[in-house]
Amino acid sequence: SLPCGLHGVSNVEAKAYSCLEANAQQVVHLCQMLFGSRLNSGYRKFSLKQHFNAILGRSGPNAVSVFKSQQGCRVKSRVDNALAIVAHEADVLKVLTSPIADSNKYAKMLLQLMKQDEWRRLKAQLSFLPIVWSSLAKEMFNALTRPVPRKFLKCI
Repeated sequence: SLPCGLHGVSNVEAKAYSCLEANAQQVVHLCQMLFGSRLNSGYRKFSLKQHFNAILGRSGPNAVSVFKSQQGCRVKSRVDNALAIVAHEADVLKVLTSPIADSNKYAKMLLQLMKQDEWRRLKAQLSFLPIVWSSLAKEMFNALTRPVPRKFLKCI
């Protein structure tokens, strides 16, 4: 049997993510924890989201981050986080090397991964997720989530 369309889209993302090396997967997960966590997340005490948003000029409690949480998100959070770390690498490094991140064990883990010789290879793998999303899943997701107008039938 075929999965429903939304599960199909989700499976495309999950399969592409599973093809990444363990270190690339860890980068995506750490970015989610550090920069995409929500107020009620268990990782909130490790969050550097406000500091990152301040560097981007996005301040305030309701500022939208380029990084996403998986909480309440059916699809695309991993894709968005992979794209965000590649696009905002310099800004992420500013936060990770600032004094605010000194005592944060997850920030240290991400910084260590970004400072390794293999970082260029990991970035190439992280760029793979948005490419897969754009070429395979985006159109299907857009078609599935497009609002459908209701047509009311007159009762006779």
